[in-house]
Amino acid sequence: MSAARTLTERVLESEAAIRLEEYAEVRIIDSRRTVLWSRHLPEQEILTALGVVPARVPK
Repeated sequence: MSAARTLTERVLESEAAIRLEEYAEVRIIDSRRTVLWSRHLPEQEILTALGVVPARVPK
């Protein structure tokens, strides 16, 4: 795995974790969380300053 791909995936996962943290206390009536991080989307090509990098994006 290339360094650019690893870095891109880490950034995307960090951003997803921040979003989950923002909504961690939001619950529906039966106390379940409204926002969950379950898997990754199929691999996509992300355009970066280094060029196009394939990466898995959290969903």
